[in-house]
Amino acid sequence: MSDIGLQPASMLTGSVLQISSAASLRMQSSGNSTCSSLVGDTFEEQIVSPNTLRAIKAIDDDEKKQKVIEMSILMAGEDFAMSGELKKAVLCFQKACQHFPHSMAAMDKLAVTLTAQGRFTDALNLLNEALAFHDPDPTLLLHRADAHEKMEHYDAALEDLNAVIHGTEPSVHGPHRAARGRILFRAGCYHKATADLTAAMTADPYLFTAYYYRGLTFGRLSHYAESVRDLTRALEIKPNDSKAMLSRAVLWSLGGRHQLALEDCNKALVHWPKSANPLMARAAVFCIAGKYTDAEADYTRILIQDLTHTGALAGRAFSRYHLGRLKQGLADITKAIKTNPGDATLYLCRGLINSKMKGRERKSQADFDTAVEIKGRLGDIVADLRLVTQFLNTRNSFT
Repeated sequence: MSDIGLQPASMLTGSVLQISSAASLRMQSSGNSTCSSLVGDTFEEQIVSPNTLRAIKAIDDDEKKQKVIEMSILMAGEDFAMSGELKKAVLCFQKACQHFPHSMAAMDKLAVTLTAQGRFTDALNLLNEALAFHDPDPTLLLHRADAHEKMEHYDAALEDLNAVIHGTEPSVHGPHRAARGRILFRAGCYHKATADLTAAMTADPYLFTAYYYRGLTFGRLSHYAESVRDLTRALEIKPNDSKAMLSRAVLWSLGGRHQLALEDCNKALVHWPKSANPLMARAAVFCIAGKYTDAEADYTRILIQDLTHTGALAGRAFSRYHLGRLKQGLADITKAIKTNPGDATLYLCRGLINSKMKGRERKSQADFDTAVEIKGRLGDIVADLRLVTQFLNTRNSFT
């Protein structure tokens, strides 16, 4: 079933959001969810179970009946969303918006689902409309900040989070300060991120995200001992979090503790044998330790299962660069670019590899120009170039 386009909230009764016939909603859902029946003549009969529908029809108070109908449709959408059927969830939430214009719950749940689908612009448009009617609701602001963050609109995301923090009681600021610290980390403002994440820990000593992102932030500042300490604390809170475990592995290695790093990677391989992430982390550790042949082998293992894995192609290109096999490295990084042509860092990498090969100076410059064109901001390019150059030219700068 094709996805349905989104219109602003003021147009929610338009034809784009309307579902023209029962046939367009003939979907099956497994289990005993409230969405198990989708075969009736009206939308409510298509979405809710017969028992629930009978209960709704028995309600005499019309206002109460409408609230129950709205809640039933939203619960149906939530069931679909929880089972990973996001397109069906979108249909439910769109219809809720159509039946109940300006319902904050319906608009918010639809926006969150659109964000989960990667439809960030649609989500932002809807949240902007919702905030016009429910401003300044902190939940809507938080979800708009999330959509902005996904689109790398960090200034806009921070503006929304600042509004949430200023408009809520200090007792609930822990998660919000952690979210702001995460965005500041992603924006490259590491010292400001550290301050927010530390404040979040003070507010809630068991807040996993605060320890996790402060650990990553310390890593970017080359404070590897502090980074490992924070990630270890994060793993005490969530012992089986793969990202924290693999991040700690790389940071152990950056701090020169390669054996401890490999222990984390190998433990992760036992827990998540079908995931490429443990192999990616172990290959990174091998690169940091200067064991490029071992790194190449791990990247190749990933590529046997997924020929288009961008990270593995780029990593193997790095490994082959260090092993002196520039042509093979160039072939890998070129494949990575074909898979992900919008990644400026890949062009920087290829530009640097080309710069080491005789007669490819113009191609090298063309790659750098493309990276600048994609990234847009010179400061970001300088930062990326420094990181890529460090990785290609030293053993201990895998960041």
